Amino acid sequence: MGYATVELGISNEHLNPFGGLHGGVYASAIDTAAYWAVYCEVDEDTGLVSINLKVDYLAAINAAN
Repeated sequence: MGYATVELGISNEHLNPFGGLHGGVYASAIDTAAYWAVYCEVDEDTGLVSINLKVDYLAAINAAN
């Protein structure tokens, strides 16, 4: 399979009330990178959809990081 690099511009709207990066931002970036990593490897008329996504958060990221 291929690979993808995803960059996100983070602003206050991506932070939870405690100043940490919301977990949904991580999950969305992972899902997006997985999609683009295989996009060019499949036939043009093939659809791609995520069936399951599990993310284990090991440490918080806050605005100071």
